[in-house]
Amino acid sequence: MPPRRTGGRQQEDADGIFLRWLCQCPEIRSLYYAGTDYGDLQDIRQRLTGGKDRKLEQILGYMLEQQFFSAFVRNVSGEERLAGYFAWLEKEIGRKEKKMSGAHAAALVPFLLKGDTSYTLSGDSYDTPEALAAFLQTQADRSKASLSRAIRPAFRKNGTLDPAFEAFLILHDRGQGLSQWRTRFAGDAEEPAKTLPKPEEKKENTPQGNIPDDLEERFTALLRDYRDRLTDPVAFQGLLSDIFPGEELAKYLLLTLYRMEIMKAIEETENLGDLFVLRFEKRMNED
Repeated sequence: MPPRRTGGRQQEDADGIFLRWLCQCPEIRSLYYAGTDYGDLQDIRQRLTGGKDRKLEQILGYMLEQQFFSAFVRNVSGEERLAGYFAWLEKEIGRKEKKMSGAHAAALVPFLLKGDTSYTLSGDSYDTPEALAAFLQTQADRSKASLSRAIRPAFRKNGTLDPAFEAFLILHDRGQGLSQWRTRFAGDAEEPAKTLPKPEEKKENTPQGNIPDDLEERFTALLRDYRDRLTDPVAFQGLLSDIFPGEELAKYLLLTLYRMEIMKAIEETENLGDLFVLRFEKRMNED
């Protein structure tokens, strides 16, 4: 079931609620999520430059869609004007026409954070939209083909504006014109992110070594002789350390069996012989 919408935003999961609370704390100085410190605004800009951190792009896209990235920028930078640019993006995302997605807005973040109010087109730099418009007019006076060639770099292959060009216009307070252009010409935005990207699960490295020849025999003896200590995971790990000192691979394999709920099977099994052990060895190999 998709999340319900509340107050114009999608209902957040626990990770989103925590991140929203964290980012709106006045004392916050860096973005922290899922064990990673993404740093302050300049650190974030550097991470995003050149599309180097896709996960961070997803996080920022979610924050913009849920309309609290501007609060984070305000708290970290203290710059109301800078926060205002992102508040405008959040408003654009929330428009009923649905012409801007969080992913699109996230692509603008490094350019807005950089604050470069010039734009380079066809090798020349323009400090204002008026100067750029004058150049484009000279190309239009020549021919439609000249204008098309000159303006082409300001658009991406999918028909959306180059993020650097779009940020240039936003920084020069041309947001209203962008909204009008997007309403008339842009396609529908991507579906909003329903959740934050989940942290990657850390995989255990399998210890190296040889499986002892008497593993089955010693494991069966352990199950028979220490049945009263097998229901406590901490006690079980201690027991393995005592019985298999220095045999990391053996301990790893037996802990894997333990996590397969072997204790539940032990409680239901009267005969703890070789067939019982082999059955769990087969499961362990399949997993």
